[in-house]
Amino acid sequence: MTMPAAAPHGFGLLDVLLIYGGLMIWVGTVLFALASHNNFRGRLELQHRDVWIALGRPGFSNWEGTSPWALDGYLIRRRYLELRDPELTRRGNRALISRVVAIVVIVSFAAGATWRWQ
Repeated sequence: MTMPAAAPHGFGLLDVLLIYGGLMIWVGTVLFALASHNNFRGRLELQHRDVWIALGRPGFSNWEGTSPWALDGYLIRRRYLELRDPELTRRGNRALISRVVAIVVIVSFAAGATWRWQ
């Protein structure tokens, strides 16, 4: 007795494993990026309160502060290096790198999914 062939546009076991694995990598990467960003924000709030206030008191999400994207711009421009705080620098670098990796993973997953099921 043989297994019936999958439909041309159906999902086989390999497809399901690729989707599941890709989603797990995506979720893990995004969670790490969020945690890194929040660690950076927390250090900035506790140790450099004047800068944190100048940025509009950003919260965990971009919608909690008075200036939604100010912290992202501060991070992307690497202005945190001006404070000469080694711990903030480490957290800022980690937050920036993890965000770039998360974007690359999302784009490559979307591009791979688009290519695979055309």
